[in-house]
Amino acid sequence: MRQFSPEWLSVLITLLVETGLRVRKEALPLKWPDVLLDSEPACIHVRESKSAAGLRTVWLTDYCKSVLIDWRRRSGPDLSPYVFPSPRITHTHITGYKRRGEQLLAKQVCGTGGFTT
Repeated sequence: MRQFSPEWLSVLITLLVETGLRVRKEALPLKWPDVLLDSEPACIHVRESKSAAGLRTVWLTDYCKSVLIDWRRRSGPDLSPYVFPSPRITHTHITGYKRRGEQLLAKQVCGTGGFTT
């Protein structure tokens, strides 16, 4: 899927799998000041969540940390305060992830960009 997907989607999937963050309420609105990549161990402070119990510190694996360090180098806080900034409006985060994921899946499965029967 990496060959068809935008880079942010690969980073997002890695973050979700490695941390268990909720995509819409926790991962997408994540801001760089809440991602502590220079601390040991590296962690994320979840400040927005579906519930009060979701407000927490999430520890990062070495792999997730390296992916986020690389991502920060290419699209870091100088571009936007968001880890996953909107490509059109950098002062907000990505919101249309579902449609793009469906398009990528269809392209990969069918090779045409759509499902066939």
